[in-house]
Amino acid sequence: MPWRGDKERIKAYNKAYHAARRAGVPSKQIVAMPEEQRRKCKMLSAAKHRAKLGGFAFNITTADINIPEFCPILGIRLKRAKGRSPQPNSPSLDRIKPTLGYVVGNVWVISHRANAMKQDATLAELECLVRVLKSVEESGLYF
Repeated sequence: MPWRGDKERIKAYNKAYHAARRAGVPSKQIVAMPEEQRRKCKMLSAAKHRAKLGGFAFNITTADINIPEFCPILGIRLKRAKGRSPQPNSPSLDRIKPTLGYVVGNVWVISHRANAMKQDATLAELECLVRVLKSVEESGLYF
């Protein structure tokens, strides 16, 4: 069932779910929102909150969020962390060009590790890091 970020459909689902719970229906018997859709809704909600706090543009829906199997930057398998703290391979919504905000065509899902590395380093700093690490590896020195 495609939810496509439809606010009204999500509200209707939540209303029906909670009505069923109040009626005593065990949660396992209630037809649930698909896991991937639930993750997209959580990412969307968190992004909307960050956009509001940072004053960024925001016009995406869950349809604009595509969670790949592997991180497009690091190539590691993405999987949801158990608990509240994100793990290095947790999926993370990223703004490709941070100044544009959360707008259609400017977001993608990468690993939390890649997003953290990309967060505050400039391209020149990352190139410098790679150059140093290559020279250390070639010289046979290790940290």
